[in-house]
This record gives sequence, C-alpha cells and structure tokens, in this order.
Amino acid sequence: MPVPYVVICGRSGTGKTTLIEGLLRELCARGLCVGVVKHTGHHVEFDHPGKDTWRFSEAGASSTCLVTPEGYAIYRPKAGEASLGDVLRHFEGADLVLVEGFKGARASKIEVTGSPDAADLVCGDDPGLLAVVAPGAAGDSGHAGALPRPVYRRDDHAGIADLIVRKILEEHTRSRRI
Repeated sequence: MPVPYVVICGRSGTGKTTLIEGLLRELCARGLCVGVVKHTGHHVEFDHPGKDTWRFSEAGASSTCLVTPEGYAIYRPKAGEASLGDVLRHFEGADLVLVEGFKGARASKIEVTGSPDAADLVCGDDPGLLAVVAPGAAGDSGHAGALPRPVYRRDDHAGIADLIVRKILEEHTRSRRI
C-alpha cells in the first residue's frame, strides 16, 4: 500500500514552505517519520556537464546515485515530468509525506492562501480540499465569499497536524485493515 500523503498547495509566495517547516517540526515531535516532496515548475540542473555523474548519464546510465557522508541523491532522467505516484514510491518506510505542489493531483489537500476570500483559492472546488490556511484567525465559512472548508491560522501547526493525523493517517490505517 502506498505511503499516506497530503498535498500542500497554493499560489507562489503564500507560505507553503514555511507551513511545511512548522508541520514537520510538529509531526516529527509526535514521533512520526515524515518525508517531503517539493514540486517546482522551474528548470533545476542536477547533473552538471563534465562531472562524473553527468558523464555516467551521457554514457547511458539509466540512473546515477551520488553518495556523500551526509546522504545520497538518485538522479533518474525521464522523458517527461515524473508523476506524484512515481515519486512517492521512493518514500517506503515513511509514516507520511508532505507534498508541496502537485495541486492538480487527485489527493487530499490543504491550501495556503494570502486572502480570506474563496475566490482567490486555486483548489476551492476540489473535493479533496480538507482545509484552508489563511492569514489571521480561524474563519467562518457561513457567509458569501467565505472559505469552503475549515480555516486554520498559519501558525496553528498543532491544529493542522491533528487534522492530518485524523483525516490522512487514521483513514489510511483503517483502509489497510479492510
């Protein structure tokens, strides 16, 4: 069974990375092993021309792995962008993966927004949207323009972690028993 995950999405500059940092601290303090996937639309150069790993790739290696005293990185060139499912297979052993980006994935999501207005959401109509993280205090979803799901403050890492444990980890555990 695949590792449970939740997508943290929102427009650029809304605080997704900062939220994930806080959630990591909170979830790890609870004894969970948490991985992170960061999606970017920008070109990133992993294999620098002339370096050994680049030379191996140029010679036909399907994958290269660079191992250092601090860790390792596997570079696996692909004709197109990897799917979220492709990437999540590398997180075996994690209790949970926080995914920044992949807003189009069919997945449970928490959207970070800079505005308390539902019209500004990128995933407002998404059935997988669990909650919204917005500036200020928790919001009321009972009036026009209000946010469509529970609203959390940006610094409510414990509350958001409780939601993730309840909606992602506990449901994942229940589905494994069936």
